Amino acid sequence: MQQAATHPPHTLVHPVNDKGEDQGDSSHVARARVHVKLRDINDNRPIFDRPNIEVHVKEDAPVGQHLETFHAKDPDQGGRSKVSYAIDRESDRKRQFTISGQGKVSIQRGLDREEVPRHHIKILAIDDGVPPKTATATLTVIVDDVNDNAPTFLEDYRPVLMENAAPREVAEVMAADADDRSSGNGPPFTFKMDPRADDTIRSGFRVEHDSTGNNGDGMAIVRSLKSFDREDRKEYHVPIVIRDAGKPSLSGTSTLTVIIGDLNDNRMYPGSKEIFVYNYKGMNPDVAIGRVHVTDKDDWDLPDKTFYWEGAEHPSFKLDEHTGTITMRRRTLEGRYHLRFHVFDRKHTQRDIDANVTVVVQNLPEEAVLNSGSVRIAGISDEDFIRVWDEREKAVKKSKLEKFREVVAGLVGTPVGNVDVFSVQLKQERPPVIDVRYSAHGSPYYKAVMLDGMLLTNRIKVEEEVGINITMISIDECLYENVNCEGSCTNNLVISTIPYLVNANKTSLVGVRTEVVPECTCMARNFTREESCSTNVCLNGGKCVQQREGGIKCMCRAGYDGPRCQQTSRSFRGDGWAWLPPLSLCEETHLAVEFVTRRKDGLILYNGPIKPPEADQPVVSDFIALELEEGNPRLLLDFGSGTLELRVQTAAGLDDGEWHRLDVFWDREQVRLLVDLCAAAQVVENDDGLEPVFQDGTCAARGTIPPFNEYLNVNAPLQLGGVAHSTFAQPAYGWDHKPNGKPFDGCIRNLVVNSEMYDLSNPGLNRHSYPGCPQVETVCSGADLASRCGEHGRCVGSMTRPDCECDPGWSGPACSIPTIPATFKPESYVKYALSFPPNDFHTDVQLRFRTREDHGELFRVSDQHNREWCILEINDARLRFRYNLNILHTEEHELTLSAVTVNDGQWHVVRVTRHGSAAILRMDGGEGRRYNETIQFTGHQKLLVDKQEGVWAGGKAEYTGIKTFEVYSDYKNGCLDDIRLEGRQLPLPPAMNGTQWGQATLHRNLKMDCPSNDPCANVICPTPFSCIDMWKKYDCACGEFSVVTADGKACVDRNECLLDNPCLNGGLCVNRDPEYECRCRSGFTGRRCGGVAEPQVLRLSMGALAAILVCLLIILSEWGGGQMREGAQVSCPYGFRAWNGGCRDEDECDWNPCLNGAVCRNTDGDYRCECSSGFAGRDCERVAGVTGRFRYPAEFVVPIVVCILLLLGETRGEWVRRARERDSVRGFLVEGRGTG
Repeated sequence: MQQAATHPPHTLVHPVNDKGEDQGDSSHVARARVHVKLRDINDNRPIFDRPNIEVHVKEDAPVGQHLETFHAKDPDQGGRSKVSYAIDRESDRKRQFTISGQGKVSIQRGLDREEVPRHHIKILAIDDGVPPKTATATLTVIVDDVNDNAPTFLEDYRPVLMENAAPREVAEVMAADADDRSSGNGPPFTFKMDPRADDTIRSGFRVEHDSTGNNGDGMAIVRSLKSFDREDRKEYHVPIVIRDAGKPSLSGTSTLTVIIGDLNDNRMYPGSKEIFVYNYKGMNPDVAIGRVHVTDKDDWDLPDKTFYWEGAEHPSFKLDEHTGTITMRRRTLEGRYHLRFHVFDRKHTQRDIDANVTVVVQNLPEEAVLNSGSVRIAGISDEDFIRVWDEREKAVKKSKLEKFREVVAGLVGTPVGNVDVFSVQLKQERPPVIDVRYSAHGSPYYKAVMLDGMLLTNRIKVEEEVGINITMISIDECLYENVNCEGSCTNNLVISTIPYLVNANKTSLVGVRTEVVPECTCMARNFTREESCSTNVCLNGGKCVQQREGGIKCMCRAGYDGPRCQQTSRSFRGDGWAWLPPLSLCEETHLAVEFVTRRKDGLILYNGPIKPPEADQPVVSDFIALELEEGNPRLLLDFGSGTLELRVQTAAGLDDGEWHRLDVFWDREQVRLLVDLCAAAQVVENDDGLEPVFQDGTCAARGTIPPFNEYLNVNAPLQLGGVAHSTFAQPAYGWDHKPNGKPFDGCIRNLVVNSEMYDLSNPGLNRHSYPGCPQVETVCSGADLASRCGEHGRCVGSMTRPDCECDPGWSGPACSIPTIPATFKPESYVKYALSFPPNDFHTDVQLRFRTREDHGELFRVSDQHNREWCILEINDARLRFRYNLNILHTEEHELTLSAVTVNDGQWHVVRVTRHGSAAILRMDGGEGRRYNETIQFTGHQKLLVDKQEGVWAGGKAEYTGIKTFEVYSDYKNGCLDDIRLEGRQLPLPPAMNGTQWGQATLHRNLKMDCPSNDPCANVICPTPFSCIDMWKKYDCACGEFSVVTADGKACVDRNECLLDNPCLNGGLCVNRDPEYECRCRSGFTGRRCGGVAEPQVLRLSMGALAAILVCLLIILSEWGGGQMREGAQVSCPYGFRAWNGGCRDEDECDWNPCLNGAVCRNTDGDYRCECSSGFAGRDCERVAGVTGRFRYPAEFVVPIVVCILLLLGETRGEWVRRARERDSVRGFLVEGRGTG
């Protein structure tokens, strides 16, 4: 029922009686009067007077020209509701039109008929109801043509004129025009040679206009005026002016390229050639590597030549005798090969002309390509870039490729031999554009962001020294807006197994064929591809484990706690910065970052230009900057059409030494900045259930990007904590605001963009920046919390307070007690009574679970009457979090991890946090497909949890009778473990019924631990398979290091090299049966080449130094006439010293013998070093897993040798000896005891 607000109320009279059988007694009858006042609801859309309008407009119409006016009415509220107007931006992506509040549509950007001749604009009318209703109308804009395009060649003409040919017709040239022919803006065309053509062209060619040619459209006939010699010049460029018949007419100049054809009119001479082959991962197939070269001015005479080996054919190469092409066979080893050939020219009857070829083969690891930098160069072909022969000077010169290597080596500070330019590919033939890809290494390979960043900051130097024109550094096919994608765009580096050959007479390069392919998707949110360990997903030496039922898991080294073994935090000291990969282009982006500082000012991050633009290059001025100014966040965002500035004036400032979080959201137009997920917002909930008051002025800011660009296009390094360049080129880029750019002093952690976490361990380049956060760790250590956190906990405190958080599955003061899971049988549950009041604005739930069921409720909190709730559950084998905060009626929000199933029998860790009506759902580290969020503060914000009746695990029990009950959403045949609410551990019966935070007041059908059901008990697998217990499920499968064959009948060795790519730092993986072997590059060691095997300089312990001191004193005593011997009266054991006529223990820890942060423990007569993670050795002097000999500096070795010789030659007197022979000075030095 509905009623307009102006209609009068209805009155109903209803009789009521309690007469029973006595129907005649009126005293038992009463009447009730009910007044019904109908309240209008918003159930009608606005109605347009004219829903479809068509208009014509010239394409040169000025900006601001009015086109049409739309008008709509809303039937609700008696037609008094307010209607607003908007344009659906999906129908006007370039924002060429605008509409006012009165419905007037105007032009706001120029039109172009040749680009879009007809626009269909969707006009929206939106009422002011709750929720609002929208109606749609259509405006069709037909763009009429004006003559604004000059004519051009109909096609790319490239005629061939043979050398020595008499004057003749060269080509017939026709034209085309993009303008509308029917409007008279096209043919007939007129042609003539450009009067500005140089004398060589004017004396060699003539352009004749033929008005009747091309069916009356007109054409040009180009004729030669003389004969030409290709050896003088290979091609000529004839400029031709073409004019159309428009009013007014337009003319343009097109260039005709005339190629001079070659005749075999020159003799050949002996030649030589060097070929460089990059063998990618040692897996090149049979590949052509270049042609045999002899010195010959002719270059089209191949049909006249025959090529053959001087002697026997080399087993690793083969020769095509007709083309001279050399093919390198697969499995050719690294090395230098010298090949000798002869060439026969049948026209000049030349025989046995020598042609020598040197082939250098170098294996290139995958790491080199994945960490490679790239540049795009204009005005030079791939052949000219590698060419060593200077035709003008008739001499061999250093190629541009070699010059480029030298410049890169100088910039990054590595030998030239460590720089590989492994790919030179022709991107565009005319005019020539090439893509060059390169890598450099010290140990290990430098990252691409460092290589490209160094070239960006030294671009002019590189161009001048190499002699090239760089148009792009870090090849980015997504850089220019709406070119390859109209929206999200991701660069994919595609690496082909087919090499790319560049042949340039005296040299050729066989490189890796690569291509940057734009994919029109936000890859961080694209979960269509299956997860695989073959894509190097685990970072920093983490081991990738492929799960049997799909998915992967990263086993990380200590200190790398990101979901893919990322280092999650980094510290800055107020004068540093760190370079990271740039932000990707996504239509909708969410950037989150946490920081802690005591400084009021500091740049948190900046991504944008780092040098002023070059005059002849397109200007990309996009940038983002996030910084603190006077303790408050400031955001600058520029899409290239104006700078948006957002500030948040917080209540107390963010420079308080506590961790804070900033979230930045942006799409094509709107931007939001949030502080601490609005924990400081003022929320007033009304008792009548109406919309609450949500005041977010101290925690949020919003703005609109200036038109008309829609995306953040950046490809320079993302700079964290400061910037490497000293100033910002604000005037050159036209920014309305610029960053203050003061360096950050503090720590930054958990930098997450579109659910992908940045790795902060090894930036491409950094200055005064360090992994981890010593500023906070020092506070924890000072409170002696680090020891209590133990091996299975971590310090999560701030600069002002220590705090410890146990890893999932661990508990206790030192996080040393494993939690005990519980198995939930059918009709099982746990009901809790809390000893603390839960936060009404913030909910935080974390737990571990394991199941094979598709449905079941894991955990819930609710109010007393179950009208408001938060429920974490499994629905259709996927994790789901749903919550309702409206006590009057259901307004349920929902989050689901739809791209990953959880009924795989594996342990999973889930954490869900609610911040008002916003929520974040994370599983197993929470990245990519294991992360989802909804961060909108709309509607109700608070949940009042009933501490006694509102907290359940495994489902909610409802009694259906005196002794019967039913568990709704029963979580059965699965396990739960380590349940935490707001970071507080709750008990899990039957192992534990209570903690300081709550009691399990009721529980049923639970069993301690989480055993499987022995699924292999009665299973016999066919040979060669074995039964594998996959937890309540079995599989007949191959062993640990084997995989099943394609036909499913046998087991073969699992090729870890192909499937897992386990070797690090460029190590060569060799598959074994079983397992694999990593052959490490020089400088690395360990099973996976993850250890640094740098030569180590001897570091002496205090004991060794003491021994040397004794030795020197002995020598001095020899020189000093025996004074030492006279004073030697007490003999003490090793580790003790003389004291008041006796011996006492020497505290070696006073000499700080333990290295690399180890803790020294004094023992009776000795000491013991407790090494930090990653180090080993008596004094913790070695990197764990690194072996190798020590190198002793000469200035140290020589005195020791002399000392030993003197001691061995000493025959007079006695000297103080230790209690054990191995502890004598002589024995100590010979054995090399100590750090060395």
